[in-house]
Amino acid sequence: MEFSRIIEIDFVRCLMALKNNVKWIVLACVSFFAIGILVAIYYLDTENVYDAKSSVYSIAYGSYSESAEGINAIKTYSEMIKSLRVSERAALLLGDDSLDKFKIYDMIEVEESTMNEFGYATEESSIINIHAYSESKEDAIRVANAVANAYVMEVSSITLTDSVSVLDEAYSCNIKYNALKQQIIYISIITGIGLLLSSFVILLFEVFSPKIVTLKQGSLYGELDIIGVIPMQEK
Repeated sequence: MEFSRIIEIDFVRCLMALKNNVKWIVLACVSFFAIGILVAIYYLDTENVYDAKSSVYSIAYGSYSESAEGINAIKTYSEMIKSLRVSERAALLLGDDSLDKFKIYDMIEVEESTMNEFGYATEESSIINIHAYSESKEDAIRVANAVANAYVMEVSSITLTDSVSVLDEAYSCNIKYNALKQQIIYISIITGIGLLLSSFVILLFEVFSPKIVTLKQGSLYGELDIIGVIPMQEK
């Protein structure tokens, strides 16, 4: 005669199983915590990345033709900011051998927007924000300002006008990539995986354990008669 076992989940038993095996859970968490530290050290950047922002602009002034010329100039040559030509001029302005045109080119990102003096979008003015990213605050600020000045000089040499100017220079930096924060996040996630995985394995063994714990299990849920039970005695 064959009997099929019914899988029964007893939440109290499951909680007791977790409590009785807490040392294995702690051991798993410690192990995964160590793995998280190794991942943070060898696979994540350990240095912060800083963002310095400068901006250039062309705003309507003088006659309509002069205003249109200035707006068209900054829009037409906006892509020039992210170019080796401007990066080379910026490198010359900096005069630092550690910051060549190729490194400056990789550090720069461009963000274009249009707004007037009241902060509303308009076609009568154009502003380009120049972002420089670096692990060094000083380098980020210097490069952002040098690229802004280099771009203004390049546009002026092409258009033979002063329609484009530096609006804001970079004086401080924001943190674009917080190394410590990212390390803590990754270590916490990996430790949490260890906690969940160890708890899941313990619960899996408890639920599918062949041990008979309740009378219902002993009688195969009513298919067998229980003659009697041996009471548990304390030692």
